[in-house]
Amino acid sequence: MAPPGLVEFILVLGASLSVIGLSYAVWRQRLQADPGAAAPRSVVRDSPEIIASRGRVLGLLGQPATPRTHQERDALRRHLLQAGWRHPAAQRGYLAARVLLALTLPWPLNSLIQPESGPTALMVILLGVALGYYLPWGVLRASRRSRQAQLLGAFPNALDMLVSCLEAGLGLDAALKEVARAMADSSPELAQELEVLISESLLGLPRAEVFHRLSERTGLEEIASLVNVLSHAERYGVAISASIRTHAQLVRRRRMLRAEKRAARAVPKLTVAMILFILPTLFIVVLGPTMINIILYLQPVLERVGEGQ
Repeated sequence: MAPPGLVEFILVLGASLSVIGLSYAVWRQRLQADPGAAAPRSVVRDSPEIIASRGRVLGLLGQPATPRTHQERDALRRHLLQAGWRHPAAQRGYLAARVLLALTLPWPLNSLIQPESGPTALMVILLGVALGYYLPWGVLRASRRSRQAQLLGAFPNALDMLVSCLEAGLGLDAALKEVARAMADSSPELAQELEVLISESLLGLPRAEVFHRLSERTGLEEIASLVNVLSHAERYGVAISASIRTHAQLVRRRRMLRAEKRAARAVPKLTVAMILFILPTLFIVVLGPTMINIILYLQPVLERVGEGQ
């Protein structure tokens, strides 16, 4: 029979994960929804007063975790954008989640471990607070890295398509729109970023500022380099298609170097795994039967020697 603490921990953790998973699924659906699309008639939208009250509640809950400096708040805003969390309440929800998990996670952890002394209970509580506080940060970091990897994987192909459209006679805005349409199925993240860029261009923002915002939303060095290439090409009158083609080759070369670096780092890791796990097993398989035969051969001899003494 399982101990009561373990049963209580499993029940509390299962209920918490179910609520968090359902909330996250609904939130992601709202984040990825097209803001310009018309909502179904059966959907009842919340009033501005309800939305404002929710925002105030989230703001009050996340107040202890709010960054104190302007630089930290800007960095958090950029990380949320780079992870694809564009909802206006994303930052308040993220901060509120850190505070709520820091307050609620120590209780099921304490029920699971069941410390017997006061110092041990205090250490368990501090551990639960730290885990709950940094768990949303880990989720944000993993989501940001995953999205950046997806964007970077499709970026060279998008550059090639952009060069083809420019050489076919399309303007830069029309070429970007065509690339976004073509990349909608293979890379929806990159297509979404290009659509946002096109929308900002249609609003009348300067092209340099539009591309700078794209670089800020993605956080990729390759896209920041493309922004510089386009800025210099527009300033000095260089052909944009030739510049983009050269940049696409550079991006592919960087991706190849990055893959070679990961492959080089894999060799020491495999060596450590081989020393810790493979070699001991190999020694047991090879030397095990020999050692057993030696023991079986020497045991009667040792017993006769002991009897003779």
